[in-house]
Amino acid sequence: MPRRTGRAGKLLYGGAEGLQFTAAMDSTGEKLSSGCTYDIAGITPPARFWTLYATNANDQPMKTDPELPAATNAWTVLRQPDSSFVIHVSPVAQPDNWLATRRVGAFKLVLTLLDTPTAGSSGLIDLTMPKIVKTGCPLMRSAFFSILVGLVGAALLHIVIILALPAIYRQGCL
Repeated sequence: MPRRTGRAGKLLYGGAEGLQFTAAMDSTGEKLSSGCTYDIAGITPPARFWTLYATNANDQPMKTDPELPAATNAWTVLRQPDSSFVIHVSPVAQPDNWLATRRVGAFKLVLTLLDTPTAGSSGLIDLTMPKIVKTGCPLMRSAFFSILVGLVGAALLHIVIILALPAIYRQGCL
């Protein structure tokens, strides 16, 4: 259990050994919503090890199904040839690097850097952080389309009934 706890970013060392960064908004300044899908793209600041996980709005780690990837880290992330990565944050399963979230409304992302020169005694250096880009809101979109399809279906049914009634009446079925 302790190994898993450390890899999920839930175990922190002393202040000079680790730093935590929390994001509540995407790169455009919009609040993170668990009904949407985001790509975290780029590279992390230099660190021997890092972890990434999601929390609810009250900073409690987001609880997901135990089989789902609730955290990712420097050892498990799939990288591009230039060492960059893309992590898909979504309540819907995604290919490659997926960080699962639950539908809880607003949420935050926590990046923990361990054994990093960024945490030196001279203060923080200029950091380049990965971008958080909203790629869509499938849950909101699917609910909208479900309602729209239902309305269109009901309208078509009414049109068919209205067009068919005279023919049914002429045949004496009514």
